[in-house]
Amino acid sequence: MKLHQITIAALLASGLAAAHADTLSYSSSTLPVDYTDWISAAQLQKFDPALGTLQHVTLELFADLSGRAKTENRGTPTTITLNLQATLALADPNNLSNILVQTTPLVTRTFQAPVTDAVLDYGGTSGVSYSNLGTSTSRQASFTDAATLGLFTGTGVVALPFSAVGESNATGSGNYRWGFITMAGGHATVTYDYLPSAVPEPETWALMLAGLGAVGILASRRRRGC
Repeated sequence: MKLHQITIAALLASGLAAAHADTLSYSSSTLPVDYTDWISAAQLQKFDPALGTLQHVTLELFADLSGRAKTENRGTPTTITLNLQATLALADPNNLSNILVQTTPLVTRTFQAPVTDAVLDYGGTSGVSYSNLGTSTSRQASFTDAATLGLFTGTGVVALPFSAVGESNATGSGNYRWGFITMAGGHATVTYDYLPSAVPEPETWALMLAGLGAVGILASRRRRGC
């Protein structure tokens, strides 16, 4: 009887040990590249608590930046740097000042501008225009705090405010003009790490049954004196 109890305990322990963390991932729809500044929403599937206990939330924000930039020197020779830039962010719908994750894609062009040619056309010898500029970036953030886990737990979707703010700028000395067209878009993904509900898997049941069979054989042998 003692051997029987010890073996059963060992099998149950092995069944519990077989429980492991699992993951689920979902993506929002992609917001097409459009002129900044804009605010929309990224809708992400919530974690269904019937599946188990949520342990960890990882948000990843993917951003696409595109546009045009131009500059014209109006004075003596100078160096002008054009920065096509935007900041894309996902916020907490219950607190817009709480930014959950953000990324800032950037494309830089540097123009060694000679003395002005006296024509404001963003071309010639003292001006330049760049078209078809673009880049993509991503950034992720992870959360284990109760408030964020609660935000992502339930049925349906959570709609995260999704914003894109144009921050294009130019740097240099002297007298020059510049202009930008800044466009951005993107999407988000969420990954849930969770502990599944404590239901033994088929392999665990098979192991336990095999162990019980072995216990029965040993007990029978002990009774026969084998």
